[in-house]
Amino acid sequence: MHASLVSRIGSLSAHENWLIGRRDWCASKALTSYGIYTRTIMPGYAGTLEKLVDVRHEADVELLGETARFYSGRHDGMAVIIIDCPALFYRDGGPYLDREGADYSDNWRRFSALSSATAQIAANGLGGWRPDIVHLHDWQSGLAAAYLKAIGASVPVVLLIQNLAFQGQFSQEIFGELQLPSEFFSTEKIESYGGIGFLKAGVTLADAVTTVSPTYAREILTEDLGMGLQGILSARRDNLIGIVNGIDMDVWNPETDPYIPANYDTRSLGRRAANRAKLEERYGVEEGSGPIMSVVSRLGTKIK
Repeated sequence: MHASLVSRIGSLSAHENWLIGRRDWCASKALTSYGIYTRTIMPGYAGTLEKLVDVRHEADVELLGETARFYSGRHDGMAVIIIDCPALFYRDGGPYLDREGADYSDNWRRFSALSSATAQIAANGLGGWRPDIVHLHDWQSGLAAAYLKAIGASVPVVLLIQNLAFQGQFSQEIFGELQLPSEFFSTEKIESYGGIGFLKAGVTLADAVTTVSPTYAREILTEDLGMGLQGILSARRDNLIGIVNGIDMDVWNPETDPYIPANYDTRSLGRRAANRAKLEERYGVEEGSGPIMSVVSRLGTKIK
């Protein structure tokens, strides 16, 4: 049995069946079938603990000057570690933005605390459990790779980049409060264009870097889509891997999907006509026989 610690930032207070990032839940489920046990560490946003079962207080810790508690629990069969620190994570807004859509001014502190917590658990264990590998998600946990290097921990680290446009770039002025050795403010570690780059830290210090497809792994090596990190990513080309996103066949199954009007399989494709008709009615699409195309995406200056 292998153990993996997944550090991410998803909120437990989202929609009904999406309380934890769906990719993590599906990955945890799939890995379990191969004898790999995962625990996902995440911030304790307001209402998070109430969504868990089998909750247990594991430890009290100090994170960048703030008192925090580690709780373990489960959600929908997934093992979770919650960082309960109201001063950092109880906010009247979203995980990153306030009600006016502005970044919280202390986001650097909030997510360096997440990174520090991840490193502490990876290095020292929690309740007798210690991971064999740490999987970091995006800039919000990228600094964990730096904290692990700083304390000399040997646990392997993998960083996942889902969108290179979001890098967690902050002023050099915060460096003294990150509780990292002075030599970490260098281009080989976390310095990025004169400031602190949380994602840059993960890219330079993780043992391997993955992204959401082989195509995107190639694209981010270019000037057009490298977002200023193409140089360091190119230097790490041998440790950069693109893995195509998968789906949970138990959830995305038209034979059993409760959210479509008519279920179907490969032997009853004609039933899809009822689904098309309902879609046309709901969105005011003119009836026809041609394909209906849709895009679910964010809008930004760079599209992956």
